[in-house]
Amino acid sequence: MQEKILLFLQEQANPFWDALFHFFSFLGEPLIYMLILSWLIWNGSKKKGFAFSFVLMFSVLVNLVLKMIFRHPRPFQVVEGVDGKRLSTAGGYSFPSGHTQNAATFYFSLYARSGKIWILPIVSVIVLMIGLSRLYLGVHWPQDVAVGLILGILFPLLLFKPFCRIYEVKRHRLIFLAVTAVGSFVLGIGCYAASFFLPADFDWGDIHKFTLMTTGLAVGYLAEMLFGEFSTDGTLKIKILRYLLGLIPVAAVYLGIKFLLPDFAWFDMVRYFLVGLTATGLVPQIGKKMKLFGAD
Repeated sequence: MQEKILLFLQEQANPFWDALFHFFSFLGEPLIYMLILSWLIWNGSKKKGFAFSFVLMFSVLVNLVLKMIFRHPRPFQVVEGVDGKRLSTAGGYSFPSGHTQNAATFYFSLYARSGKIWILPIVSVIVLMIGLSRLYLGVHWPQDVAVGLILGILFPLLLFKPFCRIYEVKRHRLIFLAVTAVGSFVLGIGCYAASFFLPADFDWGDIHKFTLMTTGLAVGYLAEMLFGEFSTDGTLKIKILRYLLGLIPVAAVYLGIKFLLPDFAWFDMVRYFLVGLTATGLVPQIGKKMKLFGAD
């Protein structure tokens, strides 16, 4: 049945559907999350930005771990007649769909953050189209998308409000950040170390990157607690300015290390750690000195 669904979708392929589903697949990729989440962290409710950040990162990490446990091949790799498209976004194993799970987590967290009911049908359509795009592009099975959708909805449903409550109590926040920083770091280093002992064809996907990004986010939040918290208040002009200027060091770290240093796992881990640290730690501290952020 799964193969029939994929082959049916492949038969409908034409330039219009290609463009449409490439677009929706793009809406489920890290660049979109980074751009929106940066605005929310620097300009929105700090409590909700904190919850949003870690709900998303926990969803990403669980998805990557599940991929390594189940190790399902992607349909274009094993089904004759299924032509895989947008293969640059199809690294690692297939189950569950990372695009679908992370998109559901992200967009439903966006709804949870806003609390506005009119956003719900919009994010629901976006997430469903992202899931369908992964089937059309031949990079996921229907079961991958279905399970990814369920998991993606569960993360904000179960964790968004508890994470908001953790933020409100400094002692709880401190413990949470310390445990998250250490735990994600140990997981990332552990996976990297294990790669020397498991078969060479074992695909680790991006777990080494996103574990260290989670560590960087947590360390950045810890740095804020140690060196002075910032306020996201300000006029719209100030918010736009701090957002545009804040993206510069984040992009410089992400792109600079990638182009200047060799393509090696350790450098990727450092790069993603620094991206997280820059977003939650460096940008606010520099912004405070530039009077773009107030003191909280």
